[in-house]
Amino acid sequence: MSTPNYKTLLRGCTTWREEHRQVAITLSHHGYRDGTEYPGAEREPGTWCYYLHLTEQMFRPADWAKLWLPEVVRDWGVSHDYYSLPDLDFHGGCTFYETGTGWDKTNKRKVGMIKVGCDYNHLWDRESGYWQDYEAVLRDAKHSVDVLCTTFPDRLTRCGYSHLWDESSEFYTAINGATVHRSHIEELREQGWDKWLPAADALIAASKEADHD
Repeated sequence: MSTPNYKTLLRGCTTWREEHRQVAITLSHHGYRDGTEYPGAEREPGTWCYYLHLTEQMFRPADWAKLWLPEVVRDWGVSHDYYSLPDLDFHGGCTFYETGTGWDKTNKRKVGMIKVGCDYNHLWDRESGYWQDYEAVLRDAKHSVDVLCTTFPDRLTRCGYSHLWDESSEFYTAINGATVHRSHIEELREQGWDKWLPAADALIAASKEADHD
């Protein structure tokens, strides 16, 4: 199977997945046209967008209620009043909001999921020449995550080993840099997965060994 050439790839929709402070981010670019598609067509550089993926397990019930918007039935379909969301300083304001469900494997239950974001196709974007690139859009997306975390400081933490969510005090930083729930320490020791054990313990052991030498 061959991969699309560069021109074909530009004409499609390309997405990238990132993560910042345990919040998943999607960056997308779509709509590029070189002006040769049909007579009179104009060149379009395409549109950047970014989205934050929020999951119910991350938030306290009262905070999640501020983010989970009810459906609004209109003549043309169903939408959400996303202007009532807390201001996360999206570029040009929020222009996309979608809800769905996921599965909490730990507690065996459905959980709510939100995809919320914005685009760079405003009049002032066009007038400024659509100068944003991948790094600029990612920087804006991370800024929105930072605003989210400041707005909702009492969030839960996700385990990098099991995806268990709990209070931040129940986690440690592993040797491999992951955030791991303390309940997994004995299991990880038994399996010999030392890189997932607490980095602090390794530092203490190394210090004792150095003192002994």
